[in-house]
Amino acid sequence: MTTGDMNQGIEVEMGGLLEFRNGRMRVIEDLGTVYEDSCAALMAGSSTQASVITVLNAAPGRMPKLKIDNYEANCRKNKRWRFVSTGKRQ
Repeated sequence: MTTGDMNQGIEVEMGGLLEFRNGRMRVIEDLGTVYEDSCAALMAGSSTQASVITVLNAAPGRMPKLKIDNYEANCRKNKRWRFVSTGKRQ
């Protein structure tokens, strides 16, 4: 699931892997911020940052491992994404 907010031209989305059982929610993995776009703020150094979440080793009855790769692009019309890091963003 994701949730997000926009404030003063900066859009932020957070993600998580959740389980709903017997009317209760359990957070399996908090993915943190998975998308941030500050281009609408028109500030110097604005950019778009996005995470790509890949499911690894999925098998019935086993919790899959998740890989998080983070990318960043400038605010130009033709964005050029570049790899930044692997893992949950700080």
